[in-house]
Amino acid sequence: MVKPAGQIFIEPIEMLTTGAIDHAAELDALTAKQASGACAAEDAPAQTHKPKT
Repeated sequence: MVKPAGQIFIEPIEMLTTGAIDHAAELDALTAKQASGACAAEDAPAQTHKPKT
């Protein structure tokens, strides 16, 4: 089924806003951490993917 042109542009925006609403607590915590001067790079090593050996 072909989507109307307007829906093609609106759908990604709806996904972003819905995701922000669903994860509001996590986003607020991240904002507070960044405002306190914590560097996002400090957590990067814990989030990197290590290949299985």
